[in-house]
Amino acid sequence: MKKLLLIFCIVFLMCGCDMGTDTLTCTSNSVSNGLTTDTKYVIKYSGNDVKYVTITYDYNQDQNTTNDDTMDGVDASTDGTTPDSDNVQNDGRTTSDEVIDGVVGDTIDGVVDGVKDTILDIAGIRNSYQNQFSSLDNIEGFSYDVDVDSDREYRVVYKIDFDKISDSDLTRFNVDRNFDNIRTSYEDLGYTCK
Repeated sequence: MKKLLLIFCIVFLMCGCDMGTDTLTCTSNSVSNGLTTDTKYVIKYSGNDVKYVTITYDYNQDQNTTNDDTMDGVDASTDGTTPDSDNVQNDGRTTSDEVIDGVVGDTIDGVVDGVKDTILDIAGIRNSYQNQFSSLDNIEGFSYDVDVDSDREYRVVYKIDFDKISDSDLTRFNVDRNFDNIRTSYEDLGYTCK
């Protein structure tokens, strides 16, 4: 009986079960010109080693907002009375960096740089992502999926398997294998992590 129990324990330990895997979720939300951007990173890690990251970019456009709408103090990133001089163009509109929050491009540069250079609407976001997709095909350990695609909503989900992806591709995406480093990076960018 003891031998059977010992064999069971050895097999259990060797099976690669995820008992030692924890999860951290980091989120960010911004609203600008009627466009809500929700970004979520779900990080699976064991000890200090990142194992898997799922990144979701979720865009929702208010039905009553058009590209001609301008930003008022309610949605501004300041107290509503102080001008947003870094985020507002000469005509008073918010820049595209503010719409996409400016954060995502700093986190996964190779994936979403194009998204920050356009757009105050879903169509512009969709086009920017579609222009990036062709450069992302055939990367082992990396996949993407357009989960929602409508006139008012667009959701893209990226998945990174750290056991399969190469170090050079991780460098391209500006993502670290070290859990402490990746958590600090997201928190420094303003994400709420828990």
